[in-house]
Amino acid sequence: REMTTAFERICVGVDGSGDAEVALEWAARFAMTHDARVEPIHVWDYPLLSYAPWPVGVVVPPEDNMQAAAETAASDAFERWKDSSERKDVVDPPTVLRGSLGPTLVDHSADAQLLVVGSRGLGAVKGMFVGSVSSYCAAHAKCPVAIVPGDTSVGPVAEVVVGFDGSPRSNAALDWAIEAYPGARIQIVHVYRMVVVPEAMGMVADYGLMEQSARQLVQEAQARVAERAAANGCELVATFEHGDPRIE
Repeated sequence: REMTTAFERICVGVDGSGDAEVALEWAARFAMTHDARVEPIHVWDYPLLSYAPWPVGVVVPPEDNMQAAAETAASDAFERWKDSSERKDVVDPPTVLRGSLGPTLVDHSADAQLLVVGSRGLGAVKGMFVGSVSSYCAAHAKCPVAIVPGDTSVGPVAEVVVGFDGSPRSNAALDWAIEAYPGARIQIVHVYRMVVVPEAMGMVADYGLMEQSARQLVQEAQARVAERAAANGCELVATFEHGDPRIE
């Protein structure tokens, strides 16, 4: 199936942290490459204790006051980022929403072409984001999700690695990488595991066949997108190896 992605709207989760600023800068660079607009999204909610009954619960200001405070914080952080960025022209002022962080980001980015989040921050507890919100966004978002580490160098992308297992989602990821990064070197990587079966059980794994199947899988993927990759100026490299797909 041919895929042509028109990048128009990119959403970014922001919270004023340094990692969120890196994610915003990354999104802005991506947007400039694709003539898109970036919408920062700042999400706030009442602390959990505010929902608990007295005497456990805490007293919090009215919602209008909380919304105003969140808008001020988001605006101040945005202005600080603009002072140090050369890509501010493609970024709109932040949208401030109340709600649960993960679901709110997913809902608001439903018609976007990309949702970008930092790998830290965006949570009540520092570091909580990686195990909760980013996982939620990756699992539930209606659009592709980019998780940007705080130490990412925001520069030209020369190489993209696509984990490939033959599934519809991995095919979609490969298609997206070609559209998103014209001129890049696209590595199609399939990692397979060998299951050792004792001969006494009557079943012996044919390791040669496993390797042959892995090679055929990546070669077929490469052939499927070769024409489109060439049109986008992408170099395709298909590789396979044995190991754990989570770490290879």
